[in-house]
Amino acid sequence: MALLYRTLFFISLFFNNPLASADIQQQLEPLVSDTTERRFSGQVLIAKGHQSYYSYSTLPAPNRQFLIGSLSKQITAAIVLQQIKAGTLQLNQPIKAYLPSLPSGWSKQITLAHLLNHTSGLTHPDTAPVHPPGSTFQYSNWGYDLLAQAAEHVSGQNYGTLTQTLFERCQLTQSFAPSSTRPALQAKNLIPGYFERELGKPELVESDFPLSSVPSGGIIATASDLVSWNQCLYQSGTIADNITLLTTPTATRQHRWGSLGYGAGLQITTTPAGLEYSHSGYVPGYISTMAYYPDHNVSLVILENVAWYPGDMQRVFGIHDRIRAALIENLSGHHQGT
Repeated sequence: MALLYRTLFFISLFFNNPLASADIQQQLEPLVSDTTERRFSGQVLIAKGHQSYYSYSTLPAPNRQFLIGSLSKQITAAIVLQQIKAGTLQLNQPIKAYLPSLPSGWSKQITLAHLLNHTSGLTHPDTAPVHPPGSTFQYSNWGYDLLAQAAEHVSGQNYGTLTQTLFERCQLTQSFAPSSTRPALQAKNLIPGYFERELGKPELVESDFPLSSVPSGGIIATASDLVSWNQCLYQSGTIADNITLLTTPTATRQHRWGSLGYGAGLQITTTPAGLEYSHSGYVPGYISTMAYYPDHNVSLVILENVAWYPGDMQRVFGIHDRIRAALIENLSGHHQGT
């Protein structure tokens, strides 16, 4: 693996910062530097609003691009939300209404709502649902790829164009959806990704992410752009006047953090620091975690360029989970004091 250069950036905010900056630095530095289970390879960024106050990076240059994995789903959900607002898509319409070439059986029963909250029962292309639509949470990447196809069909635009329009509105300047004319691996600022197929043996990923799966897991972004995304989604009203479709739990997901609500591309739970919207991602070469705490207008973004051995997800996301827990602890002191 190419030599990684470690840099540590620490910025204190103004006197009205609701967090104790020195405290969070002291809490997080041991976590990102601990190599007991594995090393950390990537970037951590915590921001209040657009302002960064903690950034840790092992990268040779700042603000590199990553594949963000399933963080892509909330972006696809926002595109669907915009089409619903425009009246071109309807939440409770069957997917067959927008993609008539799908098999007639299940596609007449599965609605956009089922696809958005992972209750469609679909697991793989060309297979029947594994449970009745709407009955059980069953994570489905393919469901989000179908949602993107529906948005393309009614808008007359491809997913890359829909995404780019959204990113321009949100002022995400270093993010894009790969396409046949803009492959992921040709992005000059993309940090190379490694896949640990066997413990202790990360291998360079040399093939592009499947274009058909970009809506569910293949968008490319920087950590700072994802902070801007959170501000656009939750604060600005740019994406939609009402984002309750994304942020209202309509299903329950059993997760390593416990039982979480699921809206549309977002996990929703209540923590000691208040409400949390979150998601994580895992694709060959990259892993990610992002959370937003609306009571504090605080974003957490963690991006790594190694997809650690998938046989042990506690090891894969252990550092991410401990960083999240430390931030919640730090925020909760302020939350309880207000």
